[in-house]
Formats: sequence, structure tokens, C-alpha cells
Amino acid sequence: MRLLIYIGCFLLMIVTSSVSRRLHIEQVGLVSNIILLALAIVDVLMNSSKYGRGFIEEFRIIRTTLFIIIPVNLIVGGADFAKSTFFLTTSLILISIFLRTQKNEIKLRIQHVILIFFLLNSVLSIGEKVFQFNLFPYSYYNNDIEETIAMEGAFRSSAFLGHPLTNAVCISIIMAFIIISNYKIIYKTALLSLGFISLLCFNAKAAIIIWVILLLFLIYYLLFKSKKKASASFYLFLSTAVILVITLVAKQGFGDRLLQSTLFDGSAQTRIDVFDAFDYVTSYDLWVGNPKSYLYITNKLDAGGVENSFIVLILEYGIPVSIFLIFLYTVWMRKLLRGISRNVQILLLVSFIGLGSANNSLSTATPWIFFILCYNAFLPDLEKFIEVKKYSTYKKTATVKISSN
Repeated sequence: MRLLIYIGCFLLMIVTSSVSRRLHIEQVGLVSNIILLALAIVDVLMNSSKYGRGFIEEFRIIRTTLFIIIPVNLIVGGADFAKSTFFLTTSLILISIFLRTQKNEIKLRIQHVILIFFLLNSVLSIGEKVFQFNLFPYSYYNNDIEETIAMEGAFRSSAFLGHPLTNAVCISIIMAFIIISNYKIIYKTALLSLGFISLLCFNAKAAIIIWVILLLFLIYYLLFKSKKKASASFYLFLSTAVILVITLVAKQGFGDRLLQSTLFDGSAQTRIDVFDAFDYVTSYDLWVGNPKSYLYITNKLDAGGVENSFIVLILEYGIPVSIFLIFLYTVWMRKLLRGISRNVQILLLVSFIGLGSANNSLSTATPWIFFILCYNAFLPDLEKFIEVKKYSTYKKTATVKISSN
């Protein structure tokens, strides 16, 4: 079963709409989720005793989506909409609790699987940037949106995850967990440098700015606040990495969207104009939701997409269901992050929720998939602080600190 778990984790990350288009796979969600979802369902049914009161929040989301939201989606938007909701909610949560109950040895192996994907995706993004060619090009509903992305003024890698912003959020999530991992500092530096270069290839301005701030803070912490002093070889490696990044930006055009325009450009204006979406929505769609309105609103805004996760949720699910979903996921995230030191919470939330809020990534399943995979792979020590059978309310647990090994 262990091998199936590792294969399932890899499929969950790499089988995307862009990759599936090349491989002529039609049921993207089913193929990517099938192994882990099947294992999770069987395990929950066969070993229900271990999924006790420690998973109250998760089963609340599952019951709500399965018996209320998905049936409504089926009526309002049809089978495809109900299916996408299932993979965003029920499937995601089932896989999360299944991975949460695995042994730490298995979680460590999942960590290796994530790093393999991280390396492959980052190297592919760099290769695409160098050769100015997208191996798995991103397209959404029609050619108009695909052309809009291509004409934004600079080449953007698509790697395995397709959309540059989705890539940026998922790589950002992995980078955050690398920081709090137990890897040696020189390995962390190498991985973070590779990840940051890939963000430059995706030309995601918000991600680049956020990670410049986070990395500067991390360097300051290591140089002046850390009790354990780094070796001379680390400083040499760090200096080399910084010089390499500066050279790629200044001489090779990496991250050129950030340099070729001001911070408040057309992309930033799009994120303000997105609130005009409500001018084109009927009262019925505003309260009940309509998944078909996304393309209509995109065309009305003359944009490449509706660049706001919360507005996308409202457009697709309506105000009441959107608020309820946000509430359920907030409670769930609060539970997952409970007991972790404040600085680590800020790191994880900024790299995931903060960055995802700058576009529409949070309304899709992909970033959430990467978060739950990384959460279980890089924070296995949290399990020993949770008593599954006795746990019912928020209790203070032992704190997880940032590692500076």
C-alpha cells in the first residue's frame, strides 16, 4: 500500500489539465485523485475507529458538501460543476485525513516525492524560460483567454501546473515548508534558490515580491538572530546564489515583467477592476451562483480571468454558500495550524493564503492539494500532540519552531 500512496501523491501533483491535454486524458480530476481517494475511502470505512473526534471539522465539511452543496451544484450547474466541487472539498478532505493518520516514515517518503516534483517543475520552468517554449501550455475556456496570457508582454513558463500563477502559489507553498524542515541549511539555500528562480520564470510579480521580503527576513534571522552560527561555506554558497539570481534578473531577463513595468500596472488594475464583476451579475446568480458566469464576466472585464478567489467563489456558489465554505475552511485551517509558533503560522499563511488571495488560485483545488501534502509531509511531529480519541476542542499544544539546522 505504501507504494500506492507515493504514486498517488505524485499523480495528484502532476496530472493537471495542461499535462492531461498533452496526454489526451479527459477525466483529469478522476485520474489525479483516484489512487489516494480510493485508499482514503477504504481506510475510513474499514478503520472508522481511528477517525474519531480528532476529525470533527473535516467530517463536518464532508457532510455539508456531500449532502447539501454538491446536490445544489448538480441542479444549478450540472454534473461538471458538482464534480469540480467534489474534488475541491470532499475528495480533498478525505485525502487529508487519510494522510494525517499515516506513520511518520510514510510521511517522510511523501516529503521526498514532493521534492522530486519540486525539482522537476522548477527545472522545467527554467528550461522553458531559456528556450522560450511552453511544453505544457496553459489554456482555459477558449483561445481568447489563452492569447491574453501570451500577450502580457513577457514570456511566462507554464511547467507542469499550467497557469503561471498556480505554479507560483504551489512552489511558494513548498518553499515555505522547506524553510521549516530539518534539512541542513545549505540544502535549504539550494532548494530555495531554485524555487525563487522558478518564480522568476513564472513572472508572478506578487510571488516574487513576497518571497524577496520573506527571504530577506530569513537571511537577517540567520545572520543576526539565530543562536547557531552558520559556517563559512554557507556564506559562500549564499553569496553565490544571490549573485546568480541578480545576474539572471539583470542580464538574462528572468522576472522581466517586474522590471519592465511599475508595481501598479495593467495587472494591478485588473485586480481592482475585478470588483466591477458584480455589475454584470443578476441577483439570482449573486445569491444562488452560476459557474457559467466566469467566462461571461471575464469577457465583460476584458481580462485574462477573474483575479480574485473570493469573487470567483461568489460567482460560482453564490454569497451564502461561499461564506459558509470560507467559514468551514477557516475553522479547518485554524485547527491545522494550532500549536505552531506565530512566526511559522505567518510564513505558511502568507506563502499560501496571502499569495493565493492575489489571484483566483484559492478557488481551485490545486493549491489546497499542495498544502495538505506538504502539511503532512513536513510537519509529522504535530501528530504526537493530537490525541485523536480525546481531542474535541482547541487546546494549546507544544510549539513547532523554525529549524535552522
